[in-house]
Amino acid sequence: MKPISALLLAALCWLCCYCANPRLASLGQRTQFQGKLVRNIILDCFEAGLQYDTNTPVYCEASAVVRMGDQLLIAIDKPVPGDMRSPVFSIPVKSLKNSLITNNNIRYINASPFLEMQKIEAMTTAGDTLFFATTAFDRIKSSDEWDSYNTLAHWRTSGISNVKYTNPGALHNARILRNAFRQALRSDTFPEGPPYFKIEALTVLPDRRLIFGVREIGKSYLDFHYACILVEARYVLTPENEVILQPNFKKIYDYQPFIHNNPLGISDLIYQPTRASFVVLTSLEGEGDERNKDLRSYLWVLPIAHLDTGAPPILIQTKDGQPLELPHKGEGLLALDARTLLIVHDEDRKDSRVQIGKTQWTKQPHQTILSIVRIR
Repeated sequence: MKPISALLLAALCWLCCYCANPRLASLGQRTQFQGKLVRNIILDCFEAGLQYDTNTPVYCEASAVVRMGDQLLIAIDKPVPGDMRSPVFSIPVKSLKNSLITNNNIRYINASPFLEMQKIEAMTTAGDTLFFATTAFDRIKSSDEWDSYNTLAHWRTSGISNVKYTNPGALHNARILRNAFRQALRSDTFPEGPPYFKIEALTVLPDRRLIFGVREIGKSYLDFHYACILVEARYVLTPENEVILQPNFKKIYDYQPFIHNNPLGISDLIYQPTRASFVVLTSLEGEGDERNKDLRSYLWVLPIAHLDTGAPPILIQTKDGQPLELPHKGEGLLALDARTLLIVHDEDRKDSRVQIGKTQWTKQPHQTILSIVRIR
């Protein structure tokens, strides 16, 4: 064999191995991703038997998660009664090694905005020093009665007790902030913007860009369709270190994912620079008895390049080529490392059965389910 032919053959062999090896090929250029469920965890959000004044049980409807150093902050999208409790609490990251995390591990965060905000649906961090939490923005009244459903808050690592609302500038109240979303969501169907929409996801891109995920859109909460729409809002930091949103929000992605002809809505997303991609969590909830309804979640990889082309996200599959399906309604997503994800589920009032090791558990009202998933 001539030397030039041998060199060419060696180069071709190296290229084939490079492209076939997921550890060598660029994560942002891959077209297939595999995932598997590593294990589930049961988390006690508060003591068993907690009730509202109406003598109805309080359910742990967990909706968001973010990491602060060696702690995880978890939010519940319903009020939690009690002077010493809060819908936002922390647990140690190291507690994830347990199959059951009891409420002895919990520290409630009683900062005023967390106690006032209604339906916190997502939390995220910008560089591990600045943190954001958003509500659903899914209802409004002509008075200020429901303004607490339309708010964004922020805090810093050193100031978890000093949480501030992120709308002191041009977006100085809830209705103006909500209208910025509505204008960004204008379409042929809703030329003035949809009367109803619901925010459920939040992450941060470089250059101070907040990315919100819109899960539902329509005429009302009774007449809507699921969505996976991303809206960008830029923010600035003042010399006093205040966070101010810029008034012009922009829709940057709009795609409707389906599984087995079932439409899915976005539940959360994270940005992973090593992949130059988002990891997107979607879910569906079936109709029927709320104690026994169909809940399912799926994961996708959305390369940043797809924002320009509108190309669909890439479904994460099992090794058998089937969609990686979790029989729960995932709502919060967190990267524990480059390949390991933590999913926080909101089972609403369903008496969910969950596999913990070799044992089947039934989730109780004061509990939620966490799942650890590994992707490659």
